[in-house]
Amino acid sequence: MHYWSSILGILRKVVGADVIVTAVPGQSRTGSIASRASELNRFLERKANGRGINLMAHSMGGLDCRHLITHLKPTEYTPLSLTTIATPHRGSPFMDWCTEYLGLGRQRSDTERAAAAEIIASASASAARTSTAHTSSPKSSSPLSLSLSALPSSFTTLLLSMFDSPAYANLTTSYLNTVFNPHTPDDPRVRYFSVAGRVARAASTSGTR
Repeated sequence: MHYWSSILGILRKVVGADVIVTAVPGQSRTGSIASRASELNRFLERKANGRGINLMAHSMGGLDCRHLITHLKPTEYTPLSLTTIATPHRGSPFMDWCTEYLGLGRQRSDTERAAAAEIIASASASAARTSTAHTSSPKSSSPLSLSLSALPSSFTTLLLSMFDSPAYANLTTSYLNTVFNPHTPDDPRVRYFSVAGRVARAASTSGTR
């Protein structure tokens, strides 16, 4: 709600709605849609017990809510409607680019992550030793440049893999269109609304200034 400065006040003061605001906890923000939805469900079971609720969700939160409604089928409260705002229902082309060129969004096993961490730690230690050995030479490169040059060429990919998470994989167009959407149909008892922004393509110009 903090993204839009006036909407919370309108809902509470003008509409007279009882608004419950939540956000994905820090440790769960990069989790899978399923894990984030479970976290949201636990929160709503505590805060909205026995009530009918109208869900409003931004970005990936809209996917979390869709999963919650279709797969978790809450019984402690009743979803009446879902309004998603700027939610990538068909996936994010930018996430596709990150997957292809940066290696993010690729599901990795714990073994692969541990191996990457070990290689990075080993490379960093080697770089530190190289830097120390060259500090006595007045013409040597700076410790920073030595550290970077001593790292393997795949260092960036390995480092990024350490920060990879299920959330990135769940935002690709292939996952949303071939896995999530076909297996997450709308609940006929719930009303669905989607709000998105559209930017007109800039008119092409010719000539010079």
